[in-house]
Amino acid sequence: MKRMILAAVALALVSSAAIAETSREAGSWFVRAGVGGVFPKSNNLTVSGVGTIDVGEAYAITLTGGYMITDWLGIELLASTPWTHDIDIKGVGKVGETKQLPPTLSLQWYTPNIGRIQPYLGVGINWTIFFDEKTQGALAGTRLNLDDSVGVAPQVGVDVSVNENWMINADVRWANIETDATVDGSDIGEVKIDPWIVSFNVGYKF
Repeated sequence: MKRMILAAVALALVSSAAIAETSREAGSWFVRAGVGGVFPKSNNLTVSGVGTIDVGEAYAITLTGGYMITDWLGIELLASTPWTHDIDIKGVGKVGETKQLPPTLSLQWYTPNIGRIQPYLGVGINWTIFFDEKTQGALAGTRLNLDDSVGVAPQVGVDVSVNENWMINADVRWANIETDATVDGSDIGEVKIDPWIVSFNVGYKF
């Protein structure tokens, strides 16, 4: 989170010295597609008598679409193919896996252009949907369930214009993802995933 704040401050300082213009126009649309990675924090849950649970990183194809409310403010919806995370117990190994989808709706502020570079800041609501949980190893034969999660998701990104319509994009988000876990119906605690989400995309404005 500290890195996110520092990045936001740096973007604001750079923007204040830039020429006050943006490549966006009110009423315009944009789409981006690429690849992304989800990198959870470590030590996601400690269960007495079991150990410390870690949720592994995951990769997927990302797709975003957005609409400009004004020349400076836009809304964006993030979608993706399913992300598959391994679930490990430290010192024991893999005990399961889960898939998830993280639709995220964000309000974005586009700063002034810096040449071909268009930085932006955003804050959104993330809804993480867990499904297809599986167990193995020490948890083989048990039924794992992870509740859906809703949380805030701040964002820093940048578009680099290739021409009037095409662009390349890099985007970093942090998402507050916390899910209640049960095994065979018994509550084992709250899994705090709170990942960084990084994506690299190709975009089109129209």
